[in-house]
Amino acid sequence: MYARQTYFLVILMMYGVFMFLALVHSARRGDIAPSVLIIWLASPVLLAAVRLSLEREFDAKLISPKTQAWSFLFGDTISLPIVAGALALGWRSMPIASRWYSPIWTIVSAALGICAGLAFHLMAVGETRAANAALSINAPTKLAHDFVAYPVIFGGLACIGVPVVACAISQGLWPWHLILAIAGVLSWVGLVVHDVQGLDPKELHPQWSTSQFRVIPYDK
Repeated sequence: MYARQTYFLVILMMYGVFMFLALVHSARRGDIAPSVLIIWLASPVLLAAVRLSLEREFDAKLISPKTQAWSFLFGDTISLPIVAGALALGWRSMPIASRWYSPIWTIVSAALGICAGLAFHLMAVGETRAANAALSINAPTKLAHDFVAYPVIFGGLACIGVPVVACAISQGLWPWHLILAIAGVLSWVGLVVHDVQGLDPKELHPQWSTSQFRVIPYDK
């Protein structure tokens, strides 16, 4: 059964790499709609597909503001896609001479995204243990969010965002698309702060057995 878990992780990794490169490519071309779409494909669409295909359960609590993380419910679906679209517009608006692209920066950005996902995953370990939901850390949706959504979103937005900010600083300008991107980031931070006040891990992800590759019901 561990083989099935390994295959799942490999597929996640390949999907994440593809989404990251697609986001960077689309934004650098100034393609707004594809950049927004990729954020959705990397997070809410992916998590919905994993939830329905592997965890095979759906509860209204999953999309309820009372139980779901606002940083996911509103951040991944509204705030961060706005940031991606605004940064893509920033690339379209930049003078060609001001555009720069470095393969090394792309790799560094991807590494930063992976570190962000790993940090959130490690922080959740203690939270799930405290809630007697330790095995939920292995849930496919949890792995998809921490090791695909976070690296793609944070790594991708860092990769395309830093050149836009650098161009604005060099020109001494604050174009509206950059202000919109910053507002989107700040709104996401505000949603994260809201979530810190308390979420029940049992409402977010099911317990998952990596050896049996299936959901383990919570004790009543």
